[in-house]
Amino acid sequence: MLTVGLVGCVQKKSPTAGPARDLYVSPLFLGRRRWAEQTCGRWYILPAMHGLVAPHQRLKPYDMSLNSLATPQRRDRSSSVLDQLSRSLGRLDQYEFEMHAGRSYFEFGLSHGQPRYFISSMP
Repeated sequence: MLTVGLVGCVQKKSPTAGPARDLYVSPLFLGRRRWAEQTCGRWYILPAMHGLVAPHQRLKPYDMSLNSLATPQRRDRSSSVLDQLSRSLGRLDQYEFEMHAGRSYFEFGLSHGQPRYFISSMP
């Protein structure tokens, strides 16, 4: 079964647009990215503003935090990300997912959507 990494975004960003994998520049993100690249067959980034993006997708810097969203907005976002994953990957039960993200992704995030698919999490 292929493992898919889901890496949470961070506040510290490059000042210029570029591939999403290069937009986030904090040591925390770089460590999460390195782990996902080394251990997951595929990986995606979970930007607070965009939901789900592939590492090569170009993004402009933005100022938004998942923590600034109300509970209903976080739940809607979770549902949207699951829809995006389904469109990108097909049947989600064919994959195992690792979450490499902060607490807000777990309290109101993807782990509430389809927890049977998520095998582990790394903050």
